[in-house]
Amino acid sequence: MPRSRTTFPEWLEWSGLPTHLNEKIRIGAWAVFRRVVELDCERNRHPDAVEISVAELAERCGLTPSTCRRLLDGLRKQRVLLVFLPESDEEEALLQVRVPLETPRSLETVAEEHPELRLLEPGANDRYAREEVEVDPEDPGIRAVVDCYLDTVSLRMNSFILDELIFVAQRFARREIERVFRQAAKRERPSLSWAVRELSRRHGKRAKQRDKRRD
Repeated sequence: MPRSRTTFPEWLEWSGLPTHLNEKIRIGAWAVFRRVVELDCERNRHPDAVEISVAELAERCGLTPSTCRRLLDGLRKQRVLLVFLPESDEEEALLQVRVPLETPRSLETVAEEHPELRLLEPGANDRYAREEVEVDPEDPGIRAVVDCYLDTVSLRMNSFILDELIFVAQRFARREIERVFRQAAKRERPSLSWAVRELSRRHGKRAKQRDKRRD
């Protein structure tokens, strides 16, 4: 995959987020979050999902996989990452930085305190500070996925689940989502997390098949 020229958004280091995450979760949380941000900046021109196994992410952060899993769960609960973890540490997880990202100090405050970053100038690297495209939960495509989830998987709904369903609607084909949700409904314990893992697995399998055909 070609690398983006986007560099790490330095304003995050002065936003209070490093201390906040390490205090609210545990030491190492900022290191994991920062690595996900770096991977997103390397791979995606605009904020998007990052696919990486827990084992690889843990190794690159100097952690054990079990510790990395706990930190990722903490980052999800702190609402800075969308996190979909596979059952195996060797399979790829789906991780995405939430946008707009809530930080202890706003971009405007950081810009005022650190004028050397030139954050308010045209072309400044303010990645994650604001939505580039506003997401409407009532968009017909998103609404259809939400309705399908409620009809097949669960009637449980909250802001976490809605965010995850928006992610699913934006990333996967509607027909595939509906098919997997119906399969999830047949399980002993239907869950959205299982459905996303299955959607991701199928997506990855098709991508590998396409790569083989190109070779």
